[in-house]
Amino acid sequence: YRPFYVLSFVVNFYLGDSAGAFHAVNLLLHLLAAVLVFVFIKKLRSLGGNGDEAKHNIIALFLSLLFAVHPVVVQTVSWVPARGDSILAVFLLLSFIQFSNFLLKRKKIYLIGHLVFFFMAMFSKETAVVFPVLCVFYAYLFGGKKVLLQTGSVVIASGWVAIGLSWFFLRQNALNKVGIADTSLYEMTGIIVNNFRA
Repeated sequence: YRPFYVLSFVVNFYLGDSAGAFHAVNLLLHLLAAVLVFVFIKKLRSLGGNGDEAKHNIIALFLSLLFAVHPVVVQTVSWVPARGDSILAVFLLLSFIQFSNFLLKRKKIYLIGHLVFFFMAMFSKETAVVFPVLCVFYAYLFGGKKVLLQTGSVVIASGWVAIGLSWFFLRQNALNKVGIADTSLYEMTGIIVNNFRA
């Protein structure tokens, strides 16, 4: 159940239904993800403490360029159906940047941005379900236990759970409407747990 992924193809079709138009959108999404990798790595400096800013900017630029041209991500640009990976990367990076801003400044707008982009990521590709675990690890790594136990953490966790459950129930509803057998929350949890073992 990936409505934002499907919506990207619908919009792409109306803007230009040629193969070149679809590849151009994939390329633009990948370039946007590379820019967001740069922004995110720069954001790590603000949480990580002191250091030479010019040197950090060069490292951020190098890593984002490496992300942009690395052969591992060729398929997300060249194979049109792999667009979901680029869309997921864009929304998760935006959500991560907002999460980082929230940890630094504790403003509600960043929390809302984080949850909105996480929602969009979940409804683009279901692998976003592991993102909250990364956020908890990130918060602990850069802020320790005090960051995890602050007031906003309950709100964030509640938002993650609400988004995950809404994705699950909307997905179930969509599958039922097209006649695909229903999978209970218990069965889905079992599938997820069994796949993590692999």
